Amino acid sequence: HGNYVGVDPTGTVPRPNGLTSTIAYAVEVRASSGVEVVDNVVSSNLGSGIALRDTPEAIFEGNRIGANADGRDALGNAGTGLSLSGNIDGLFVRANVISSNDGDGVRCEGPNEGQWVMLGNMIGIDVGQSQALANAGDGVSIAAACNGAAIGAASVGQGNVVGHNGLAGIRLADGEASVRGNSVFLNGDLGIDAAGDGVTDNDVDDIEMPNNFPEVVEIEHLDGALGVSGCTRGGAKVDVYEASPDPSGYGEGKRYLGSVVEGGASDGDSTTGCSPENDSGFSFVLETDATRVTLTATYRDHTSEFSAVVPESASNPDPGCGADAGCEPPAPLCNLALRECQVCIDDADHPEVDSGCTSTEPKCLSMASGARRCATDPDAQTPDPPPAPGGSQGCSLRGSGDTRGGSSDALLILMAVSLLRRRKKLSAKRTNT
Repeated sequence: HGNYVGVDPTGTVPRPNGLTSTIAYAVEVRASSGVEVVDNVVSSNLGSGIALRDTPEAIFEGNRIGANADGRDALGNAGTGLSLSGNIDGLFVRANVISSNDGDGVRCEGPNEGQWVMLGNMIGIDVGQSQALANAGDGVSIAAACNGAAIGAASVGQGNVVGHNGLAGIRLADGEASVRGNSVFLNGDLGIDAAGDGVTDNDVDDIEMPNNFPEVVEIEHLDGALGVSGCTRGGAKVDVYEASPDPSGYGEGKRYLGSVVEGGASDGDSTTGCSPENDSGFSFVLETDATRVTLTATYRDHTSEFSAVVPESASNPDPGCGADAGCEPPAPLCNLALRECQVCIDDADHPEVDSGCTSTEPKCLSMASGARRCATDPDAQTPDPPPAPGGSQGCSLRGSGDTRGGSSDALLILMAVSLLRRRKKLSAKRTNT
């Protein structure tokens, strides 16, 4: 807990360790069950950051890997940020900033053992989602034979933010991982590259990995809502995202909007004329202001790539606002990380309660000095005093990936892992007796 490795005691000045090989890690934890790796800064090292080898039931939380102590500025390691391998059954990787590294942000090497989860991490971006801190490689790379990964979950606040990485946002070498509810945008390659070789065409009857991505038949813009109809494989969980246009024509999903299970209670099931690649129809309505969407399908905990963007993107998609772009009220500021005009960007004094503010949650005001504060009264002329850390006032931590969602996959994952642990303990007791 609370160690600074590769930086000075303030966590802001590089003091790198001297191992220069990318296969040498500043910190390596081996054969340790239930270990807690919490609130550390591992940055600026001349090799890679941190490796967990055979660490079942470990907690990896609140760390800054490749960023300074407050998670806002780049102090990258010269290789991979976080490497995982061996028995990582029950591992939880949550609420970390893993950015600015010269290799992949997170890499799982195969073969491994067990189920493990990534929730609420910032990969390639700062803690406030206001600065791009790109990893040079993939944001998350799941190598062949690395199994049991759940990257995000289909519920509010559980997804990871994966943006600006030099290669893919999330690369799945053999297409076998659950990837749901994340905010994935502005990466160098595909948002999800499920076979590691660019867009993978759907195959008949979906008999090969990766799972086929859904085919959108129709979207209908309603009053404050969006109707989506399409085709997928029977029983698949279809997740809908606001699309971040990609030159490939296949989206990255910058904001999770919601989900439906094909054939489930929320599925209108009115779509007909589906293809042999996706033989089951679905239809449902989402409350959203999004106009352009991309979809994924998850079946048996394996997620597809993002589908083609609907409606189709321009061949040269709008890059959004930039440093010289003029944002106007009611969203006067350009968030250079998201490339979106926003009401506010950061409350710099309270890095854990900022970003993603809207005019109603609550109004955020820009000050001439450059500092930004929140006001609970939308008509206030001067900002209210900043809230105490952890208080209920102030800018909400409603990032680009947070919105309404479906059932809590994260809870189901936690319950499954907990049950698995109990079974193992009971089995061990019976063996001993």
